[in-house]
Formats: sequence, C-alpha cells, structure tokens
Amino acid sequence: MNEYINLTLENIDEEHICCAIGDKKHQAGVDSKKEWIKSKLKDGHIFRKLNARGKIFIEYEPIETAWIPISGKNYEYIYCLWVAGSFKGKGIGKELLEYAINDSKEKGKSGICTLVSKKKKPFIGEKKFFEHYGFKVVDIIGDYELLALQFDDSETPRFNDNARTMKIDNQDFTIYYSNECPYVEYEVNELTEYAKENNIEADLFLGIESGINDLLGRWMITNIAVIEDDKDFESYGTSPSFPVPDNLVQKVLDTNLSVAMDTVLGEDKERHNHSGGIQLLTHNEISRIDLTEYAFIMALTKYINGEKWR
Repeated sequence: MNEYINLTLENIDEEHICCAIGDKKHQAGVDSKKEWIKSKLKDGHIFRKLNARGKIFIEYEPIETAWIPISGKNYEYIYCLWVAGSFKGKGIGKELLEYAINDSKEKGKSGICTLVSKKKKPFIGEKKFFEHYGFKVVDIIGDYELLALQFDDSETPRFNDNARTMKIDNQDFTIYYSNECPYVEYEVNELTEYAKENNIEADLFLGIESGINDLLGRWMITNIAVIEDDKDFESYGTSPSFPVPDNLVQKVLDTNLSVAMDTVLGEDKERHNHSGGIQLLTHNEISRIDLTEYAFIMALTKYINGEKWR
C-alpha cells in the first residue's frame, strides 16, 4: 500500500516538494515555493505527495483563493498533478486524484476543476486522464480548456473576462507570476536577462498578496505590494487595514478562508465577483482592487523619492 504525506506547517521545512529535487539552480524557487505554501495553508491549500523521492504529488485549493484567472463558487482547483519517471503506470495518479475528489466531496464542495490544453503542453495536466474520471470541458480560451467534475447542479467555473482577451493594456514587457511553481523564479530571471540583452525594457516588477494578519493584537485584512526594478532596488507597501470580525477569524483558523466566508457572511453571490469578501465586509464601499491600488501606490514611495533610501 502506498504511503502519502500532506504538507503542514509542522513538516514542510523537513519535506521536499517533489519538483527540482537536488537542482541547485532552482533552489531559490524551492524556498519561495515553501513559503508560498505556508501562506496558503490557511486557505485550505492541499499538497499531497507520495512518501518517496520523486515528482509524485497533487496540489489543490478552494477556487475562491486560488491564484488563477478563473471565477467559481464552492469548487476546488487542481494546480498540478504530476507522476513522473518509474512511478508511472502504478495507479498512483489515480490514487492522488481520487483523494482530491473524495476530499472535496467530504468538504461539501460542488465540484473540482483544473486547466488543460487541446494539445499537450509542458506543466499542464493531461486532458484524457481527467476525462477518464468524468471531467468535462466547461469553458475554453484558445488552446486552453477548463475541465470540471460536477458533484451537483450548481454553476460551473468560468475563465475571467480579462483572461479571454489574452492581452494586457500596456505594451511593456510584463510578467505575471506567483511562487506556486518552484521553476518560475529562475525562469523569470532568465526572461529578465533576455529582455536586457535584447533591449526589451522592463522598468518595474510587481508582486501582490492579500490576507488576514495579526497586527497590533488584532486580526486585520491587509494587501501588500512588492516592487523591484532591474537593479534589484526593492520597495514594499501596504494598503489600509481594517479589523476582521472575531467570528470570521475563528472560522478561518478552524477551517479555511473560503468556508469561513460562506458560513459567516452567507451565500452571497456578490462575494464571488472580482471584489470578493472585502466588498461585503465594507458594505460595498471598498473593494479588493481599491486596497491593491493603495498598496501599490505606497510601494512606489521609494521610487518617487528613492535617493532617501538608496
């Protein structure tokens, strides 16, 4: 019988995360990935792996908090399911996926979904494998397909409207990324060097995160922005913060953010638009976008008057 491990705050520092094992050039990405997982565990993030040395794992979390351009309600989103090398063909992928499906059902989810492509691409799940377990295409953008396995008759997830355009407003060299994949950090640096060598200008790099933080003895909702330029000059900024209701905090600590929002704030459809729970808590006065904008502006402070800090 195969033995599996779920990563927790207690064991993550001692356990490997399957990808980039022993690969020195990606070690910084591995460290960033571990910190990313730590920050996501409170949201119900699951990283389950075979207790062996290799790329054998599944990773998923509630769609409401997943770092993806997809909107949905009460679904789990599978970031990655990977079984590599000599471990293929032994039913391990089946066991990992069935665990995620059963775990989602036990949590009362409406379904589970993942991203695939019409033609096989690196780092994206294999469509035929998921279809074998009942996943069906529920949305399409170009070569990319969103697969979902429904447990009830609720609405299926969809790609966000801004993702459908497959373009951004500005024409500058821009990279959007998170540390979900440990290979990303190295590749971003490679792209940055390529841009420099080929005179592709990129003035600033921006990272954004939000969540609840223990601040001044109170749990507060805060957005944080990090800006770095091509000379490694770095600046941080935070948004205004406001207290989280005590009953919501306890629910987050006992379960995860998605479940807490449902049980404390109710099944309000407005929560699932781009503004999310922040808009509900502020009675439609402030959105997540508003807080992100404030954090970004404050992070620009060192660039506006940079000589004071350099």
